[in-house]
Amino acid sequence: MKILFTAFEPYGKRTMNTSQEVLVRLSRIGSSCEIVKQLLPVDTVKAPVTLLDLLQKGRYQAVICMGEASSIRWVQLERLAVNWLDFPIPDNTGAQIVDQMIAPGGPAAYFSSLPIRNFESVVKEREIPVRISMSAGTYLCNQIFYTLMHFLHEEAMNIPGGFIHLPVYAWNHKEGEADVACGHAEYTQIAAVIEDMAATLVEN
Repeated sequence: MKILFTAFEPYGKRTMNTSQEVLVRLSRIGSSCEIVKQLLPVDTVKAPVTLLDLLQKGRYQAVICMGEASSIRWVQLERLAVNWLDFPIPDNTGAQIVDQMIAPGGPAAYFSSLPIRNFESVVKEREIPVRISMSAGTYLCNQIFYTLMHFLHEEAMNIPGGFIHLPVYAWNHKEGEADVACGHAEYTQIAAVIEDMAATLVEN
C-alpha cells in the first residue's frame, strides 16, 4: 500500500508548523506500506498545483493531508471540505483571497472518505484529545482538502482521503493568541498516532 501524507510550511510570524514537524517524524506503517511525504507551501496557487501533480503522477491507495489550527488543543478530524475561500490572513506570498470558489461549478462540499470514527477511536486509545469537525475553515487547509476530494471525485478514485488539523504548541503561538498547547502530546506522539491511524487503512 502507498500512502501520501502532506503538511504545510510555517506561515505568518511562526517559525514552525505542527504538521511539518509531525510529517518529518513519520517513519513506518507496517512492513508493506510505502510512505510518501510532501511539504506544501502556504501559497494559494502553488499548494494545489503541487498536490495535483503528486496525485496525477502517483498511484496512492490513501491520502492524508495535515495542517495546524491555532484555536484547538486537540487532534481535529475534518469531515467536510467546502468549495469556498475566504482567507482570514494573507498566505506567504501576500495573497488574501476573499469570497471565491475553489472549483467554479464544482459541488458545494465533499465529505472526507477517511474512516473518521475509526480514527477517532485510535486517537482516544492513546489518550490524546480528539474531536470531529464539520468545518476545515476557508483558508489553505480547506483549499487543499477540497482540491484533494474534488480530484478523487473527478477521477472516480474510491480511496480514503481527507484532512486532519493538529494543535499549535504554546512555544509556537503568537502573542495575543489563546494558549493552545497540546498538553497531552508532543510531536513524536502525534506522529505515532497518525501512523496508527494510517495502519488501520493498511489492515483493511
